[in-house]
Amino acid sequence: MAVKVGGNSGSSSITFLPLLACILLFGPIPAVIFHAATGVFGEVLVRRNEPIKATFNISQYLLSTIVGGLVFQWLGGVGQAMSGTALEVQGVELVGFGIAFLAINNGAVSVGITILEDMPFAKAWGLLVGRSGTNLLYDLLISPFSILMAVFYMDYKIAGFLLVIFPLLLIRMAYYRNSQLQEASANLLKALVKAIDVRDPYTSGHSQRVSMLSRRIAEYSGLSTAQAKQVETAALLHDIGKIDKIFLEILRKKGPLTVLERRMIESHVTLGVELLESLSSYPEAVLGAVRHHHERIDGTGYPDGLAGEQIPLAARW
Repeated sequence: MAVKVGGNSGSSSITFLPLLACILLFGPIPAVIFHAATGVFGEVLVRRNEPIKATFNISQYLLSTIVGGLVFQWLGGVGQAMSGTALEVQGVELVGFGIAFLAINNGAVSVGITILEDMPFAKAWGLLVGRSGTNLLYDLLISPFSILMAVFYMDYKIAGFLLVIFPLLLIRMAYYRNSQLQEASANLLKALVKAIDVRDPYTSGHSQRVSMLSRRIAEYSGLSTAQAKQVETAALLHDIGKIDKIFLEILRKKGPLTVLERRMIESHVTLGVELLESLSSYPEAVLGAVRHHHERIDGTGYPDGLAGEQIPLAARW
């Protein structure tokens, strides 16, 4: 059950915590069975993915858990639910499982993206975890919460486990709904971009071409995967403000614009930012690029007359 965290391209899985608790309590084999069950439930019943996609996802869940379980055992880890003694944290073994699991999980998904999107593996990996490893770090940082789940199970059995996991399910539902809203907003904005291109015959396909070229330039310039993605997004949406009906006649006008018409068309940058802010939560880098993409290095652009490095990085492409 993967959900986006913090708007990053990678994802953090709410099932990761009970999975850690499961291997700590029962060992690798029950953990594999647990993840197989949650994988089938999530892929088939919740997300209702296509058979090929669901099979791939479930397979990589199992592969990640099996490899992680082998590392857990190799480091000396054992399940403790039936030991009759107090829970031993087994920190090194648990961290070993987590690192192996996340590495295989993200690696498998990166391979899938590489095949389906014809994208270099390194780039696909970067989209998932970022050069800073933000999402991997997030998963590792929240891992101690799984120990609390195991402790509650040892003391209160299933009731204790459910008591801890219930808030996680609520969080997962909230993230999932937010992810759906973000995706719907993104799809709406892409449709609006296409509508703008259709309305303006002189710039048909303009936004898509600018987006593609800007991404290539950003990558060639050595920007990080996250920064290049922001440049690409800003380039795609840079003229989104022109969807307002006040621009319809101006976009179709043949010949030079009057001073009033030029001032009106210049307002599309601020209207674009207002639209993006109302529909979705884009990072400041994207909003800044949309607002300032008509600024000039010498300060003679609009809307704020920024110059040189005052202009946001993503707006210089």
